[in-house]
Amino acid sequence: MIRRLTVMTAMLAVTTCVATPCLAAPAEDATAQVAEAPAEAVTVYVVATATHSDIVIPRSAFADASPLMRKVADDAKGGPWIIFGWGPFWFGRETAGGPYHDPTVLGINAIYSIVIPQLTSRLRVAALDAPGPAPLESLTSMVAIRMTPDGLRRAIKRIEKTIDSNRDGTPVLAEQGGVAPGVIMYRSHEIYHVTHECNHWVSEVLHAGGVGDVTLFDLLPQMLDADLEIGGATEVRTDDRSKAAPVSGSGPSSPAEAAPRSRSEAGQ
Repeated sequence: MIRRLTVMTAMLAVTTCVATPCLAAPAEDATAQVAEAPAEAVTVYVVATATHSDIVIPRSAFADASPLMRKVADDAKGGPWIIFGWGPFWFGRETAGGPYHDPTVLGINAIYSIVIPQLTSRLRVAALDAPGPAPLESLTSMVAIRMTPDGLRRAIKRIEKTIDSNRDGTPVLAEQGGVAPGVIMYRSHEIYHVTHECNHWVSEVLHAGGVGDVTLFDLLPQMLDADLEIGGATEVRTDDRSKAAPVSGSGPSSPAEAAPRSRSEAGQ
């Protein structure tokens, strides 16, 4: 009996020693998973007027961008958010006294640039105190989108590809006549046409950052917003934009902090 008990005790000890590494393995895997966890996401915003969409990015996101994009961000004097929008030759020149201020002239050129592909296009940049429309524009909708830091870096590189650059690597300024105060226009080499207009461009920037939507269908801001919300973007109350002010330059820690609203409240 004693011999049998001794043998059983020895077998139990051997089994415990063999099993211990297997039981310890998950702890090592958990440590590896924590080490490989993605960095905290950053919130960006897509803002829209009745026909046009822009993207708003925290200024802090340009700290490690290319020299060209750092200059673009630095030259936009003002608040902690930078708004980017893209359009044809008349884009951003609609202020009073500008060449396309007259509604008839603007309308004719808008139709013309949709029907006939335009080789001349422009990127509009301005600084904002809080996420919202470009200077002197009226906001109709805004959605909050979460992106990883790596994704946002790729999105910024996509914006950089839009800008013409000089031989020294600096961005090429476009004609500034008729632009709103605080706005800088840069020359772009991208072609503007009906399947690649301002809302498509914003979609492409988001795609570069890992945000999925059906770009071809994003002809209007309303279509882009709906597409993004299906993918998880959060609609934001236009009267609560101040709540989207950045915390340490990264924006709200969750879409809920950006005052989400339902589609039925969009007209408020």
